[in-house]
Amino acid sequence: MPDRLRFHIDESLSPIVARGARALGVDVTDSHEAKLLKASDEVQWEYCLANNRVIVTADRDFFRIASAYPDHPGIIYCKRRAFGALIKRMALLENELQSDEMRGRIEYV
Repeated sequence: MPDRLRFHIDESLSPIVARGARALGVDVTDSHEAKLLKASDEVQWEYCLANNRVIVTADRDFFRIASAYPDHPGIIYCKRRAFGALIKRMALLENELQSDEMRGRIEYV
């Protein structure tokens, strides 16, 4: 059976995003609860790879990192601080896609 999408929000975004997503039933971790505050982008990335989690970020550096991992779990990039739209997009993706369908993909919010 395919895996449902799971997400990890790095510290470039507010913990409000994780709380809002959880309220909609989304499986999400954030840097604070994963004890990754002030961790490098590479450490955040490794956490996502090891736990098959889509990184949710406002940090463009993940595009560079992802270029070395074409089969990464996925990236959701939020340039604007549109937290409501981001939370809704995460919930929508979780309901529409399986983890294998998000592999190597980048979504922009």
